[in-house]
Amino acid sequence: MATDIKLEIEKTSSEINKMQARIEFLKTDRTVINNIFAQEGTPYNHGPYFRKLETKNLKAKIKRREIKLRKLLSK
Repeated sequence: MATDIKLEIEKTSSEINKMQARIEFLKTDRTVINNIFAQEGTPYNHGPYFRKLETKNLKAKIKRREIKLRKLLSK
């Protein structure tokens, strides 16, 4: 049972680290995402909006993983 908890703690910690690395990447990413159905003129760049949404979702996932990690550590 103790080994299961240790494995779960390691797995959760690695997930948190991966998500934090992705957030750091999104801070520097400047990819332009355009709508393929743009009719005239310059199409709107959706990139910043999508990065903001992904960052928000990742932060929420990190919070959930941290709560899970605290519960595992208290066992």
